[in-house]
Amino acid sequence: MSILVLFALALAPALFWFWFFARQDKRPEPAGLLLRVFFWGMLMLIPSSLLEQGIESLFGTTAMFALVGLIEEGFKFLAASSIARNRHFDEPVDGLIYATASALGFATLENVGYMLSGGAALILIRGPISTLGHILFSLTWGYAMSLRRFRNAHNVLRRGWLLGAFLHTAFNAILLSTGVVGLEWLLIPFVGIMVLMLQLARRYYASAARNLEDTGQPKVLEKA
Repeated sequence: MSILVLFALALAPALFWFWFFARQDKRPEPAGLLLRVFFWGMLMLIPSSLLEQGIESLFGTTAMFALVGLIEEGFKFLAASSIARNRHFDEPVDGLIYATASALGFATLENVGYMLSGGAALILIRGPISTLGHILFSLTWGYAMSLRRFRNAHNVLRRGWLLGAFLHTAFNAILLSTGVVGLEWLLIPFVGIMVLMLQLARRYYASAARNLEDTGQPKVLEKA
């Protein structure tokens, strides 16, 4: 199967999830900026993977696994932060939208890699689960980007990054453990984490929506 077909298969869930989350934005962002952040997110998979491989070769699989969340959320944040001072980042929901674009770029190229090694059928699992997971991990620091811009809040970016990294690591741990015989019961907390992340996403978007005046201009972002 050609790389173009695999990329199209990986792009399909990304487009769906972007529509699902971006419809919350009443004033859509410029397509050029969204594409820029998306492609930066894709490119961030490369240094992220190289760093993870380096850590694994030097310190072992356990150390690499423990740091995956911190590494991947950090690089996705770097991709989204390219618009942190852009004039189009002008309302609270925008931090969530650009975080979503970065996460989807990262997840799309990652999905292509998994399909190259494990077959195209993997997208049936990774599309609805892992791709969504990447978005939900990133919304924590995407929300923090909005807090930083509209409330001038300090240290929120670090906390958002750490929360996203924690959810990312917990997600990976439970997902991998469910493949071990006798540990199928871990599907219960896995579903719980997905529900928790969806609730966080709903709360972030609701908080951003509350802070839009009738004129469409942003107000000071309140705590969720």
